[in-house]
Amino acid sequence: MSHLLLFDPYAGGHHAEHVRHVLRGWHERYGGSDHRVTVAVAPELLSKHPDLLTLGEEMGPNVRFVEIRDAEGLGEGLLTTGLWHRRALERLIVEHRPSHTFLLYLDHAQLALGLGLRFPFPVSISGLLFRPSFHYGRFDPNPPPFRERATRFRKRLVLQAAMRNPHLGAVFTLDPSAVPDLARLSTSTRVVALPDPIDPAGLRGTGERSVVRAAYGVEEGRVLGLLFGYLDERKGVFALLEALRLLPEEASRRLAILFAGAVRPDAHDRLRAAARDVPPSVQVILHDRFVPDDEIQDLVRASDLVLVPYQRHVGSSGVLIRAAAASRPVLGQDYGIVGQQILQHRLGRAVDSTRPEALADALVSFLEAPEEGFDEQTARAFAESNTVEAYQHTLFEHLELGSVTPGRA
Repeated sequence: MSHLLLFDPYAGGHHAEHVRHVLRGWHERYGGSDHRVTVAVAPELLSKHPDLLTLGEEMGPNVRFVEIRDAEGLGEGLLTTGLWHRRALERLIVEHRPSHTFLLYLDHAQLALGLGLRFPFPVSISGLLFRPSFHYGRFDPNPPPFRERATRFRKRLVLQAAMRNPHLGAVFTLDPSAVPDLARLSTSTRVVALPDPIDPAGLRGTGERSVVRAAYGVEEGRVLGLLFGYLDERKGVFALLEALRLLPEEASRRLAILFAGAVRPDAHDRLRAAARDVPPSVQVILHDRFVPDDEIQDLVRASDLVLVPYQRHVGSSGVLIRAAAASRPVLGQDYGIVGQQILQHRLGRAVDSTRPEALADALVSFLEAPEEGFDEQTARAFAESNTVEAYQHTLFEHLELGSVTPGRA
């Protein structure tokens, strides 16, 4: 009988999604047996997503939630965060004595593992590494700034120290390009590429293209570019707005750009000012509110081009999968795994998105030849390989929690 401790001290982003996926995958394989799971999460996660507790109750008494308290120092720098993880993990593992601990955000726990987190009893540890980047030099089109090179070097050293921890059995990553480089850091720790867990049900969409476009005020005859999600500088909103100012008049008259998502509070005034500077010949639509999952795919299907002009974003992006599933080309950064996936799976165009002139040239190029760089068949295959089911299957095949034993009456 195994006892899995699922550890995630964060409440934002996609953390609730991953907790759901892991729990449902565990229940599919081990529900009804003597296997147990303890879910240690931030109180804020449970208050924002009370359905998680309901899900646990539905799965039965072998699923238990505990709240991670005393989060002082979490997120206050590499060393402070590492020491916090060491204290929190040591307390939880000693208290609950799991046979296996899965860290849903290994990135901030690496230092804890490297700083001598050890136990006198058997417990294996694994984790999901979201943002590996020390391997980016292999396909970086331009030499990175010194600060970025220093960050990559530091990440490599910290991860190498973590992978020397005898309890660490497996490192999972959503970036398949990182696997060879990660594997070279240790001969004892397994490195596994995980599919990005996008729920196929959320990729179908139900709205009519013309109805959705009309609802958002898209003028008829315009080519629609869509940038959605939490809108801030990292997403490339300001670089894109600057690019729109550089467009020739003919391209401007053909284009509509929809920004759909909540604007970061400290970016409101700057974003609205930048939007006012765009020539009126371009239709700019700012939809400043959170867009729920059941609306996102309708928006993607209603668009002609999905924009991913991230500013040197590290890690993968579910936007690529959503666009590929809807057979919509993307225009995105040429940096990191996002750039690699755009090129490898022929998802569209990848450019240096930190340069507004490069974005402007790519928009003009798309208007002239929308099919360039995009192959519907390979894009759809990419989307179909990244599902919740594939994520769950791969994860539990490699966690090695043991065989299923019948539950006791």
